[in-house]
Amino acid sequence: MNREQLRVLGLNEEQIDAVMADHGRSVQSVQTRLTAAENRATELETQLENATNNDEIQTLTQRAEQAETQATELQGQLNQITIDNLVNEALTTAGATDLEYARFKLGEVELSEDGKSIADLENKVKDLQTQIPTYFQTTDPKESEGDNKPPVDPLDGFKQVNPAPGE
Repeated sequence: MNREQLRVLGLNEEQIDAVMADHGRSVQSVQTRLTAAENRATELETQLENATNNDEIQTLTQRAEQAETQATELQGQLNQITIDNLVNEALTTAGATDLEYARFKLGEVELSEDGKSIADLENKVKDLQTQIPTYFQTTDPKESEGDNKPPVDPLDGFKQVNPAPGE
């Protein structure tokens, strides 16, 4: 997500700064935790090589495994944040009016191998627009002209009946 894309969505500079700052904090937080976990895993592996006691070796092995698990979890969180941002950006650009429902209907998506895009996301969003068009804003002037029709009278076509029959 970049500033130009946010401008296209109609956000002002203050809003763009806020979005970019929030996104930066989220990514930075996860990256910091990931780096710390990787550093800790490296530290524990070094300690394991230098250990002489079996109990110490077992303890360090467990810590290293925990650090690796944590690093894997943090990488998964970072991937999920990236997926969320890419999908939200694509749906917002397409004019989705209810992001949560549109995301639900979009289904599961996966990052490509480069970790920076989602394979075939544009076509998936287009398919979604076809499946649930009422959840997307349209910019077609012909469709907006239809909104100028007079309201329909629900009693149109019915005759008024005498409320006091027989009189």
